[in-house]
Amino acid sequence: MITHFCELAAHRNYVLALYRHSLRNVSRINSGFVKHKMKKVITNEARKHKNDKSSWSIYRRLKELKLLSDKLEDDQVNDAYNLLDSFMKSVKKPKNELKGHLMKIRTEIETNKNIQDKTRLTRLNLLHRYIAKKQQNQLLTKHIPDEYKEKLLLPLALHEKGILRLAAIRNQFKKGGYHAKLSFTMAGKTRIWFIRSMLNKRKKQSLRLRNLITSEKRRYLEVCKIVESLNENANWALHEAIWERYLDDGYLHATSSKGYLKMVEIEDNSVKLQNQNDSKVVKCQRLQQWLSPIQSSILSLENYLNQRQMKYAKLKTKILEPKGVYDYYQKKSKRVFQNHMKTYKRMVKNELPFVNPFIERLSIGSILKRNGINVKY
Repeated sequence: MITHFCELAAHRNYVLALYRHSLRNVSRINSGFVKHKMKKVITNEARKHKNDKSSWSIYRRLKELKLLSDKLEDDQVNDAYNLLDSFMKSVKKPKNELKGHLMKIRTEIETNKNIQDKTRLTRLNLLHRYIAKKQQNQLLTKHIPDEYKEKLLLPLALHEKGILRLAAIRNQFKKGGYHAKLSFTMAGKTRIWFIRSMLNKRKKQSLRLRNLITSEKRRYLEVCKIVESLNENANWALHEAIWERYLDDGYLHATSSKGYLKMVEIEDNSVKLQNQNDSKVVKCQRLQQWLSPIQSSILSLENYLNQRQMKYAKLKTKILEPKGVYDYYQKKSKRVFQNHMKTYKRMVKNELPFVNPFIERLSIGSILKRNGINVKY
């Protein structure tokens, strides 16, 4: 009797592999809403047709799932999202104009057609997480009309986010004022010193400093390439010297290159070429003749790295001088902290008592933005 396809191990392995591969591709999507929607649809359809005995139906489902997975793998999120309609048995159409508008915004952002609506998508993702959390705690019903989501729950979600932002600001003020600190980054073994403060962090960092750090790291990479080349040349030079010594007097050094020459390496900010204390090697003019140019190059590299290190050591001393760069940023940071503290106290006294999440100009987000506080929604 012919075995049904659902009992074949090859079929089960293929379906399971395709299912897992599709979920991995879904995880690459940036939008939280689209990612959740696709995972939900794929999982529900897989469970629904788990016991389906119709070969034609299963073939059609697997073919559609394979196409959906290929679209996601090629970063064609918009096409993959449109395939969900054909993948589902029953397509739920937008109940009103509002839902259709929200879906249009999400699709445009996924295809990079309208980047200005990124804030809108951020709010929708925030609303989605808010509703999911409340439903998990059984504080909201499973089915909520779209009008309630937009007009009632979205302001509450933004209000909750604003409260968390206020708490973070309050905790920051409790820790004390802003402080400048001396920091460094490594370019090999060289420390590049600079000042960190809230005045020059992230995008406010000096373009000159960024270029300086980048150029120093590139220089160090060039030194590493030169050292690698010297290491290779030293190995060849040693073998050439041994061969010429053999041609001169018939004496053959019965050793490998590592016996006479350690690898060229960067250690404690210095490049070293060390010969083994072997009298036969030291007295051999051929070896000295071949290895001396390499040793000269290594000494030049060592001097170069020492000069870079001394340069930034002097820079550190200059930064820490009285009335120098460090003192300037320290005073500036204290002044900015005092101004922020005054603004915060004025905001708490005059504006926060009248917060209303359902009125845009009285919401916490609007109040924070009016007072110059960054809000990412």
